[in-house]
Amino acid sequence: MKNFFKDNSYYIIRLFGTQVGLTVFGMMLSFATADISMGLFLAASVFSVLFYLALMYSTVSEVGYKHAEKIASGRMRLSKPFGLYLCLAAYIPNFLVLILMWIGVIFGSSQTWAGTLGGVANTVMHVIFSMFWGIDRAVAAALNPADPEQVALLISSVVYTVSMLPGLLVSALAYALGRRGISLLSRPDKKQF
Repeated sequence: MKNFFKDNSYYIIRLFGTQVGLTVFGMMLSFATADISMGLFLAASVFSVLFYLALMYSTVSEVGYKHAEKIASGRMRLSKPFGLYLCLAAYIPNFLVLILMWIGVIFGSSQTWAGTLGGVANTVMHVIFSMFWGIDRAVAAALNPADPEQVALLISSVVYTVSMLPGLLVSALAYALGRRGISLLSRPDKKQF
């Protein structure tokens, strides 16, 4: 486990850096479109998510492409879910914030501290994963709960938990395709390796 983080820290940090960069991008689009209309806010969020997934695909596909030659020559053992592991490692801060959000959902009605913790974690999640903010608000608007304050944290927790899945799936697919030399975007130049 320690070797995994040590050997792949460049790509883990690169994936997390991509998330941070797209956070700024998503936040700028959110602020620009949130007051205009919910449809535009949602469209900007979907665009941000797709752009984020494309950048994530590009990074993890490059790792798979690099590993293909090492696996073929026997210098590296095949690990099919390697792309998934990279994404999971890059998502560690997100998972920690999600755990705090779910603590707020589960214990927030009976414990004031838990409700506050969940609210703060929700705000942090809106910042660190802002490309999904429009989707979160659109789901909340579509459900139109009777008491929006009561269920807002629950809706956000579910949306942000589910929002981790596309990144995990794209990473797993990107590594598998990159390992086979198949590229949906651009293939890295062999001279780089």
